[in-house]
Amino acid sequence: MTIYTSKYPSVDHFPTDMDLYTFMFEYFPKNRPDPRGKRIPLLIDDDTGKSLTLEDMHERVDHLSLGMAENLGGDSKKSINDQTVAIFSVNTIDYPIIVWATHRLGGVISGANPAYTSSELKYQLEASGAKTLFVGEDPASLKVGLEAAEKAGIPKERVVIIQSAATMAKKGSEKVDGHWTVSGLVEAGAKILKKKGRGVLSSTRRKLKPSEGKTKLAFLSFSSGTTGLPKGVKIAHSNPIANVLQYLAFNEVPNKLGVRGVRHTPGKDVALGVLPWFHIYGLVVTLHSMMWSGTAVVGIPRFRGIVPFLDSVLKYRISHWTLVPPMIVLFVKDPAVEKYLDRVRQIVRYCMVGAAPCSDELSRQFMAKLPGLDFGQGYGMTETSTVVTLAAPRQEAAYGSAGRIFSNTEARIVKPDGKDAAKGESGELLMRGPQITLGYLNNQKATEEMWLEGGWLRTGDEAIINDAGDVYIVDR
Repeated sequence: MTIYTSKYPSVDHFPTDMDLYTFMFEYFPKNRPDPRGKRIPLLIDDDTGKSLTLEDMHERVDHLSLGMAENLGGDSKKSINDQTVAIFSVNTIDYPIIVWATHRLGGVISGANPAYTSSELKYQLEASGAKTLFVGEDPASLKVGLEAAEKAGIPKERVVIIQSAATMAKKGSEKVDGHWTVSGLVEAGAKILKKKGRGVLSSTRRKLKPSEGKTKLAFLSFSSGTTGLPKGVKIAHSNPIANVLQYLAFNEVPNKLGVRGVRHTPGKDVALGVLPWFHIYGLVVTLHSMMWSGTAVVGIPRFRGIVPFLDSVLKYRISHWTLVPPMIVLFVKDPAVEKYLDRVRQIVRYCMVGAAPCSDELSRQFMAKLPGLDFGQGYGMTETSTVVTLAAPRQEAAYGSAGRIFSNTEARIVKPDGKDAAKGESGELLMRGPQITLGYLNNQKATEEMWLEGGWLRTGDEAIINDAGDVYIVDR
């Protein structure tokens, strides 16, 4: 068996006894830049400029979780534990707050595409077994969300409205047409804490047992896989936790604020948060890896065009971009970009592109606009809890490559007969590592087809790995 291994720094320890709430707010190993007490914004709303530090987020998460436990049904400790909570919304400042509040209570998050129709959303709500729905306040989302919730049997009192930062600044009402709002639940939770004392935080929290992080679900993210209807991918807490730690090791992120590394300067960098947070790329890389690296994330509801995008880059000095190829095409082709280039070149430091192949030619055109930029592709899937390959720091550009094997990750290239491909020969790419997820929800047949013995995952993509370790996806 020919196994390709990572040539990059490895992670010594992957915690398996904690959820993502604990990981984000309470876990500070020596390799993590510690922003506590520094009043460093880590989450910024693009529209209003409202920002939250780690402490601000921690407090809001705690308050929301108390409000959810008390008001979204049943016993305050058991109402959310092991239940699925769906989010149907564009990126908002409260999106990650809902994620971590749900995790604090032991619940599972299933983010849905805000472009879905009511029938598509109903399918995901039913397939995931969602008992609660958080829905964006914009009229289109609200209409679709309410219709889907009713058809899926989710009662009105369990449909919660997510208000934008702009709306919260104006009114932040407790309820809208009989529905709780996130702000209302946060205020309710703050009152509960004031009335009952800090003991209520312990009594409502669902802490994990040793090794439970490898089995306790954090997300049910839906993927098309290779065929059929979208499938719910069972993502344990340990999977994105591993991918975050791999990201820090691979990219050699400094463990002190203000120290300039090859790709990151914790406490100084600002990351682009325009990729949707329901999707695994935005969810893990932007919301978790960037933020845990001490990088502020500017949450942008949706991609509104190249000019608004560049305006945000200039306004917030967004240095770290996570993009998809269609955005690269617009950047290269739209003449409106030219007047921004001189200023943008002084700001942008790193650009990662993923979710679809970025050709050699397109990569070269992009780099011609931003010479000297640290740029490259990454590769991953929902089933791999995001990154398994990434362009390496200090690596000479290998245009068209999907990058090199991530830290603590292994790959194989296999022919249709199950035998390993010869060196330089193409075959199906198989991956193995701590970020590989558990399988598909309620679909044993599809799980057995993709997740193989020995911890290997079939990607369904045909690839070649060259002598330098560059992975090229040649067919899908």
